[in-house]
Amino acid sequence: MIYSKGWELHICILADLTIKTDSNLCVSSNLKNFKIKKPWPTKDVMNQIYDLKLWGGESFDFYSGEGSHNLDIINSYLEQVILFLSSFKEPLIVCDLGCGDFNIGRHLVKYAKSYIAIDIIEILIDRNKKK
Repeated sequence: MIYSKGWELHICILADLTIKTDSNLCVSSNLKNFKIKKPWPTKDVMNQIYDLKLWGGESFDFYSGEGSHNLDIINSYLEQVILFLSSFKEPLIVCDLGCGDFNIGRHLVKYAKSYIAIDIIEILIDRNKKK
């Protein structure tokens, strides 16, 4: 069963069960011990990704993955963002949400009036401030 509420899309697939939807919840009388799992907080997920180096970069203190380091990927991306930022008469104030290891952002700072880099990993933020 698929239903939407506001901007969210909820998909509930339960074979051969009668499903009633109510307040973003998929409920069935046939599920006696069904428990709603609480999502793992994003901050905890991201801490684990960096701690365990799940995105690679064994030789880096922090590594935000190939999408932030592979020159085949980042060069064309940076070219387009720099072209966009340079197209304004006055430099823009840029807010980089999820700046990660700042490998991309460091190239863009000089094209912005002010560059605000934000992340949820405190030790990564402290590290980026020092660089």
